[in-house]
Amino acid sequence: VEARLYAEDASQGFLPQTGQLTHLQFPGDARIDSGIEQGDSITIHYDPMIAKIIVKGPDRKTALARLAKALDE
Repeated sequence: VEARLYAEDASQGFLPQTGQLTHLQFPGDARIDSGIEQGDSITIHYDPMIAKIIVKGPDRKTALARLAKALDE
């Protein structure tokens, strides 16, 4: 299962937002698909999705527990 991280503003109807990523830290025990790192700028020229956190397990319940742990981290 995966969680997608977006640079969007929930208070503005989830419109994409630009700016500099001042803090970004990923969990160590999950697969991360991302082309951005702390300090990078989010511009209007790209999709607002900045990363996917992906985990797996022997069953759905385990995978969801691992995703919850990764998001907590």
